[in-house]
Amino acid sequence: MVRDAPSQMWGIEAFRRLVDDVGEPRALEVLGVPARTFRLWLDQTVPVPRCAVLALYWSSRWGQSQIDADHANLEAQLRALVTALTEQNRELRAQVAELMKASSDGCANDRFYTPGEPTGSLAKARIRAKWKAGAQGVELVEPRAPHVRTSRRPRRVNRWMPLR
Repeated sequence: MVRDAPSQMWGIEAFRRLVDDVGEPRALEVLGVPARTFRLWLDQTVPVPRCAVLALYWSSRWGQSQIDADHANLEAQLRALVTALTEQNRELRAQVAELMKASSDGCANDRFYTPGEPTGSLAKARIRAKWKAGAQGVELVEPRAPHVRTSRRPRRVNRWMPLR
């Protein structure tokens, strides 16, 4: 994560040091100001805005090295997180396989998943198709066609028909 801007980065000394590091043509390009305004800042006729100093800081080698270091640290943290989560996922899958092996007695809510089978799209497709799983995870019923409604008119009932 990129840190906040340096709090002590302001004033003409910092501006001159950063212009020397970046170079005047690149500084004019980064700041996007006219050359006359840039000259006024260097001659101390007009105070240098802090935003101009910070823009040059992030374009200088110091700001770039800070960004690179933050990026490398974040990348290392994310790689460690991916490794830890992959290991945890492997351990949990092994636990699920052990529990499923131990409970093969065929209860009503038996597994719909077999270890090693992809759990995402296949399980969703089976649920959408309304397949039912048997005691050992074998499908007992084939998917049914969707119910087709007939277009019958409802019967008319005369509520005011006299009783006999």
